[in-house]
Amino acid sequence: MRRTKNYRKRLGHAKRGLWCGYGSMLLFLLIGLALLFPTAHKEAEALDIEIAETEEKVAGRAVGTIAVSLDSSSIDTGSEVSTATGKFSYATTPISVTTNNKTGYSLYLAPSNGKNTLTNQTDTKVTTAVTSITTDTLGTNMAGNTWGYILGTVSQNAEFKPVPTSSANAIYSTTSAATSGQTDTIYLGFGAHILDTLPVGKYSNTMVVSAVANYVPPSIDTISTMQEMTPEICQTMELEKQYQLKDSRDQKTYYVARLRDGNCWMTQNLAYDFVEGTVLTSEDSDVTRNWTVPNDPSSFGYPGISSKSNTVAYMWKASSAGSGHTSYGNHYNWMAATAGTGQGLRLTNASGSICPKGWRLPTARSKDYDGSVGDDGEFPNLIRVGGLTAGTVQQSPYWFQPAGNVYFSSGPPSVPSYGGSIGGAYWSSTAGVINGDEQNAFYLFFGKDSDSNLATGTTNRYNGATIRCIAK
Repeated sequence: MRRTKNYRKRLGHAKRGLWCGYGSMLLFLLIGLALLFPTAHKEAEALDIEIAETEEKVAGRAVGTIAVSLDSSSIDTGSEVSTATGKFSYATTPISVTTNNKTGYSLYLAPSNGKNTLTNQTDTKVTTAVTSITTDTLGTNMAGNTWGYILGTVSQNAEFKPVPTSSANAIYSTTSAATSGQTDTIYLGFGAHILDTLPVGKYSNTMVVSAVANYVPPSIDTISTMQEMTPEICQTMELEKQYQLKDSRDQKTYYVARLRDGNCWMTQNLAYDFVEGTVLTSEDSDVTRNWTVPNDPSSFGYPGISSKSNTVAYMWKASSAGSGHTSYGNHYNWMAATAGTGQGLRLTNASGSICPKGWRLPTARSKDYDGSVGDDGEFPNLIRVGGLTAGTVQQSPYWFQPAGNVYFSSGPPSVPSYGGSIGGAYWSSTAGVINGDEQNAFYLFFGKDSDSNLATGTTNRYNGATIRCIAK
């Protein structure tokens, strides 16, 4: 909403009218928008400076709100000082800014036409103009027919700055949000030394004042969903501190943490549900192209899988056991875990997964199963760096759960042994092979008891295991 008031005031040697525009706006900056806010404009026979309202988009991330307004009734328009050759005139206006953006804000000043001169609008044939000073100058030393701006108290004895031609550089900046509820008031003034020889007319320009919330580097505190995670954000996370993010696909919330290996992990088991025909897209999932969960003609529905297959995506619904860190999550076969990208692979990593966008399955390989020089991958490395055992991997800050697995021997699969003696089983993205059999994949496993084994190995891809995703 914008209100306009008209004022008239007689000045020493020139008739000058004043128009004042008032505006305030609350601006949410999570999507990266900034506004140029209205202040006021001044019309005169000798000098006219207009501060206009406009809007533009800016790049960058800001978090919080910003509000800017002008108290038009406080504008001083009647200050003049006689000089030997004319008059020194000056005016000021208070700009109020409030923001809770944690890195503060910046103010920018620029003429709308890119020229920092005041030109004759009454007679466009007049080439004489009021030009900007070129260096910081006291009002008493200002050359004839020049002008400048100032932040703060305005007088002839004050030091004025050259009027910028663009908004490339801020004229005022803060580095942090003000105290809650506090408003900053910045006084913007203009001064001009007008010679008596200046041709009669109205000299004007349109100045734009913009208030922009400063850039906030991405951090875990600036995101709310799993899909917004980036490597940069991961590195801002406090080591081993637990954070919660929401999976935008189904609105389920998960704990995540940066662990001692330097990677960011889910510290809660994935519980994303799907049915036959569910489509995963690159918009929100760890796939490069759409993947549709394939139909299983022999299936009696989920979780009633009646046969084992490496080409059909199986999912067994999460158990009701536990919540948060201690929830067991869903069980998936490797086809489902890798979103179909693991089919036919041999001793390499699947390129996609059922994880949220920005996350993927951890890697794992063991010399006991593939003849490599030594264990490698993110699962074995996490064990080494953390000095983990079957007992400590179940504790803070890791919280791997003994959620068991879904095992096919002959006939229908066994019921998941939630909390049973089998312990934990977590899929990796790494395809395995045993004696030429390519129907295996690597996984992390451990027994429920603290003195049990904790290692990586392979299991049949049609079995069901739980999932922990790692940030890319």
